Amino acid sequence: MPDKDGLPTQDYEVGWHLRRASWGKGYATQAGQVMLNYGFSVLNLPVIYAVVKPENHASIRVTERFGMKPIGRTNKYYNIELLLFQLDAPEEWRENRGAVLEQRVGGQRSGVQRLIAEYQRLIAEYQRLVAEYQRLVAEY
Repeated sequence: MPDKDGLPTQDYEVGWHLRRASWGKGYATQAGQVMLNYGFSVLNLPVIYAVVKPENHASIRVTERFGMKPIGRTNKYYNIELLLFQLDAPEEWRENRGAVLEQRVGGQRSGVQRLIAEYQRLIAEYQRLVAEYQRLVAEY
């Protein structure tokens, strides 16, 4: 996640941004679960965070579905006040790195590779959006 100055931190987040037409269809929950699974089983992260605008009750409910622990308000990221949530790596992910992800896609290695490629594409798109956001902020 970027800090308040837009510089990368060592913290990883799970997040979602959907058009209004896609709200309430479970897309954030589905995508978030795949991203959490990837973060824990492939990247071997010990913890993953989520940040949510305090008024975004739907996203807060998504973090609750994942079992994320509310930490409180923070100004550490994105230069705005956000609610911070944390999810520690479940024991089974720590013990069986990669197995959970493979199991989710029917044990097909090509499925895992497709998920990883899609995740990497999403990261690149996210980085592009962060750069665009920083450019827009600089204009103001």
